[in-house]
Amino acid sequence: MASERSGGRGEVIARILNHTPLGSPVTQIYNRYDYAAEKRAALELWAETLLKISTAKRGA
Repeated sequence: MASERSGGRGEVIARILNHTPLGSPVTQIYNRYDYAAEKRAALELWAETLLKISTAKRGA
C-alpha cells in the first residue's frame, strides 16, 4: 500500500492495520478522529492497484 503505485500515507496505513497511533501519549488520547474516509480511499486505491497487477499478469 505504501508503494509509489498506490501512494498510501503511513499514518492511514497504520490505522488500517490497527497499529498504535503515532505521536505523544497526549496526542494518542485526544486524536479520536477515525480516518474512515482516508482509510476507504487508501483501500480502494490499493484494490485498483492489485487489480491492475493481476490483470497485467493474466494478459502476459
